[in-house]
Amino acid sequence: MPRVFALLQSAVLLLALAGWSRGEQIIAVPPGPGNAGTFYPLLIVKEGFRSMRYQQVYAADAFAALAPTSVYLTQIDFWLHPWSSPQGASYPTDLQMRLSTTAKGPDALSLNFAENIGPDEILVFQVSGQEIFMEKGQPIAFIFPKPFLYTPAQGNLLLDVRIGVSSYVDPNDYELLANDSPTDSVSRVYAMAASATQATASDTVGLNTTFHFNPVPSLQSEFHRVYAGTLSNDQADRQS
Repeated sequence: MPRVFALLQSAVLLLALAGWSRGEQIIAVPPGPGNAGTFYPLLIVKEGFRSMRYQQVYAADAFAALAPTSVYLTQIDFWLHPWSSPQGASYPTDLQMRLSTTAKGPDALSLNFAENIGPDEILVFQVSGQEIFMEKGQPIAFIFPKPFLYTPAQGNLLLDVRIGVSSYVDPNDYELLANDSPTDSVSRVYAMAASATQATASDTVGLNTTFHFNPVPSLQSEFHRVYAGTLSNDQADRQS
């Protein structure tokens, strides 16, 4: 079974997340097996780096098969490259993931990180001092305590990852599965500091990512107490 690294903050939230599995829709971006490997952003220690800010954009048309009712993004998965060792682990301190809807598209991200971020940005995942275990053939799964409301018609999807300090990675030979093509649905910009405001590099590479979407849930009392009235990400922020 894959290991999940979300920190569920209450028993009520755990009950709410359990309800997401009904009607779940899973979409892989880019589709296909991937054609490249990368250490970024989770394995930066393998190249001697300790901190990173990493933005990756996913084209809205990659989500064309998404049902109109499946609007809440509740989990993303990354994968080890097939040529990797069977298992691996890293130990990033203060790992944050943020999502937003952006007008910037693949191979068109600005080197100014702020210019890529959409107005609906929210923090969907944060962990400190937690080992990330990786197993070939199994998803590196991140379940979001706060889901992100995404509508492809409103723009592309931006993932913003910040790693404060990555203090350890085991010595096995492994990389993250990625795709490298000027015509695919992903690209990235990055800098070797979590606090950076300007990217120092950009390329057409992007992590192969599996997205888990879920429909608007029924109004159960357990869910209502956590996300009452979550018709938008701004409203979800105000409820937290």
